[in-house]
Amino acid sequence: MSEQNKRNFFRLLYPLEVMPTIVISENEYSVRELSEQGISIFNTSRWKFRVGDEVSAELVFAHGESEQVSGEVIRIDHKSFVIGRVEGISLKRIVSEQRKLMNHYPIVKNELQS
Repeated sequence: MSEQNKRNFFRLLYPLEVMPTIVISENEYSVRELSEQGISIFNTSRWKFRVGDEVSAELVFAHGESEQVSGEVIRIDHKSFVIGRVEGISLKRIVSEQRKLMNHYPIVKNELQS
C-alpha cells in the first residue's frame, strides 16, 4: 500500500495563488497541504524548530478567515516541515476549503475526483 493510501485524513493541496499562510512566532510561512490533523509548510531558512517541538500558530486563509491551531513538529526535510497532531482545524473547515477550491480551480476539482 502506498504512503498516500495509509493516510487517515483527507488532504488539500493548494494552488500557489490561494495558499493559506501560517504565522508562528511572528514569522509567516506558506502552507502546502492541509488536513484535519496535519499542516505541511514550505521550509525556509527562518524555520528554527526541531522535530518534537510544540507550536501554536494562526492559520490564515486566502479569503481572510483565520483559525488558531497547535500541534507538534513531526517531520522536517529540505522542502517542507510538517506539524502533526494538530488541534483547531475542523472537518467543516476542510470541506469548506475543498468546496472553494473546486469552484474556482478546475484542476483541483479534477484531481479530487480522480
